[in-house]
Amino acid sequence: MMASTEEFLLLLIRVPMVYLSFYIFDKYMNTHNRYTRGMVYLLLLMTTATLLYRLIVAKYILSEVYLMDEPEDPLKQENVVRAVLDLLFLFALANGIRFYRSRVKMKAHEIELLKQKVETELNLLKSQINPHFLFNTLNNIYALALKNSSQTAPAVLKLSELMRFLLYGSGKESISILEEVKLVEDYIELESIRYNNRLQITFEKEIDDVSAQITPLLLLPLVENAFKHGASESSREAFISIRLRLKNKQFSFTLQNSVEDDEENQSGHGIGLKNVQRQLELVYKEFFFRFKKTAYSFIVKLEINLH
Repeated sequence: MMASTEEFLLLLIRVPMVYLSFYIFDKYMNTHNRYTRGMVYLLLLMTTATLLYRLIVAKYILSEVYLMDEPEDPLKQENVVRAVLDLLFLFALANGIRFYRSRVKMKAHEIELLKQKVETELNLLKSQINPHFLFNTLNNIYALALKNSSQTAPAVLKLSELMRFLLYGSGKESISILEEVKLVEDYIELESIRYNNRLQITFEKEIDDVSAQITPLLLLPLVENAFKHGASESSREAFISIRLRLKNKQFSFTLQNSVEDDEENQSGHGIGLKNVQRQLELVYKEFFFRFKKTAYSFIVKLEINLH
C-alpha cells in the first residue's frame, strides 16, 4: 500500500516531465537554429523535476507515508543522483518509444509515397501506347462501311472493346493472362484489316493456367511496335510471328517481325521497348528482356517468373 501511494505521488512529477519533454522536442529539437534553446529547456526541465522529486520524497513520502521521524535532507547528493537516474531512465524510455513509433509512421509514409509514385509512373507508361492505330482503324472501318462490308460491325465492336479496356482496365494492378491475350488478339485483328494478304501473322499460345495474373498492357506495346516499325514500313510481304507460353508460372513471350534493312527503321523501336523495360523493373523481380535486329527481322524475347 505504501509503495503504491509513493508511486502515485511520484507520477505527479514523471508524467508532466515526459509530456513537457515531448513538447520541447517537437518545438525546438527538430529545428536546427533552435536546438541550443531546446537543450537549455530540457536541462531546466530535468533540474526542476529532480528538485520536485526530492522534495516530495523527503518532505511528504518519508514523513507521511513511511512515518519517519527524522527529516531527510532533500538535496543529499546520493539521493539526488538516484533521482536524476530514475528520471533520466523514464525520460529516455518514453522518448525512445515515441521516436520508434514516429519512425515507423514515417517509414510507412515513405512506402506509401513510393507506392503512389510507382503507380503514377505505371499509369503514365500505360497511357503512352501510341494512339496511331486508332486513327488507322477508324479510317479502315470507314473504308469498310463505304463498301457495305460485313466486317464493319465486328471491327467497330472490337475497337469498342479495346478502347473500353484502355480506359477502364489498364488502371488495374493485374489482369488474367487470358484478358491480356484477348487484348493482343483484338489489336492484331484490327490492325490486320488494312494489310489484306500482304501481312502474314501467326500467334501460337500454350497456357496451362488462364487465370494467372500479369500486369496489364505489358505485351501490347511490343505487338504495336511490330506493326508500326515492321509491317507498316515494309515494301514487300511482311510477317509477324508470336509465341506465348505459360507453364508452372514461368511466362515467355517471343515476337519476331520483318523490318527493312536500314538504320532509321532500327532506331524507331526504342520508345516502346523502353516503356516495357521500365514497367518490368517497377513490377517484377525476376525477368529477362532482350531484343535484337537481324538483316531482315526484329526479335523480342521476354521471360517472367510470375510466382
